[in-house]
Amino acid sequence: MITTIAIGLVVIASFCFAGGALFQHMAVSSDRVSEEQDSLSLAQILSLVRRPRWLLGLGLVMVGACLHLVALSQAPVTVVQPIGILAVPWSVLLAARIYRYRTTPVMWLTVAMTVIGIVGFTVLSTTHSDDRRSTIDLPLMLGAVVLCLAMALTLLLARRSIPMSIRSFAVASAGAILYGLASAATKTLFLHVEQADRFPVPVVVVGAVAILATYAFGGWVIQQAHIIGHPEVVVGSLTTVDPLIAVAYGLVVLSEGVSLTPLVVAGMIIFGAIATGGVAALSRYHPEARQRSLQPVGERA
Repeated sequence: MITTIAIGLVVIASFCFAGGALFQHMAVSSDRVSEEQDSLSLAQILSLVRRPRWLLGLGLVMVGACLHLVALSQAPVTVVQPIGILAVPWSVLLAARIYRYRTTPVMWLTVAMTVIGIVGFTVLSTTHSDDRRSTIDLPLMLGAVVLCLAMALTLLLARRSIPMSIRSFAVASAGAILYGLASAATKTLFLHVEQADRFPVPVVVVGAVAILATYAFGGWVIQQAHIIGHPEVVVGSLTTVDPLIAVAYGLVVLSEGVSLTPLVVAGMIIFGAIATGGVAALSRYHPEARQRSLQPVGERA
């Protein structure tokens, strides 16, 4: 029953995330100086806090985050994280209505790929996860360092000569890696609190500060993705890469995957690749993306 409630909360959170991303995208786009601008300056970032539309988006994201955290406290990360993929079809429907463009069959095919991939990934991970066996004796810091390096490499790739049509996907994925790390670290923090006799209050406080800092930097990266891409792509990246990272962390570092077999792992990898490929295809075949140049970023004026 508790797990069912947690899933219901995440479904509501997914709608909040989709709506919040759309409002923030509209605010960020209106602050764009020219079509050639592909990043936000510090002044532009700071100016966003004075925009009602951006603040409304932030409020929706925070509501979604609170619901998400409550769900994480009641169910395994491998159950909670993937449900957020529902934000993808929400965002496609909302964006089509707001920006008044027709959703093409190809777009829905990419959304279907993403949803099928995450659903398959979720079924495999949830049926072979065990929250009761979670442990925090493994090298947590090593896992965090690996994910931070992955984020840095993804951002570096986004700055290289790659097609503009998928650059927002790369930037958003970098932010999603941080969000996934923060979600997994939040679950770890809950375990710390449950074992307060082993982990003193200062450790918990430092962990909470680190989580907030990770979310903050991830949010900054996501705003950069909004300036060069479309809200559906940003939402798709967040709701695909984020759970993949968080679930992998939960299965490996928190030992929620003690029942995994090589066949199950292979299936999870395949479904994860399908979901990620769906979002990448959405970024390439989005109606607005088709109108933009596919030349490498390094050759742009």
